[in-house]
Amino acid sequence: MESMLKTKKCFICNHEKTDGIDVLGEFLCNDCQKIIAHISPDDAKYEYYRKKMIDIWRNYKKDFEYEDC
Repeated sequence: MESMLKTKKCFICNHEKTDGIDVLGEFLCNDCQKIIAHISPDDAKYEYYRKKMIDIWRNYKKDFEYEDC
């Protein structure tokens, strides 16, 4: 029988994955979670991951900007 696992697009790497978590409404795959948890600020890719996490926060915050009106 064929597996019917639902895939989601990772906000960080843009790959379709089945395993991961939702963070403030955005999906992060397990691979990206591991990278984020262990990346050093000296790593060349650090700034990319940092900016993507800021984007997640901004997207979340934007959804609630006008809620008090």
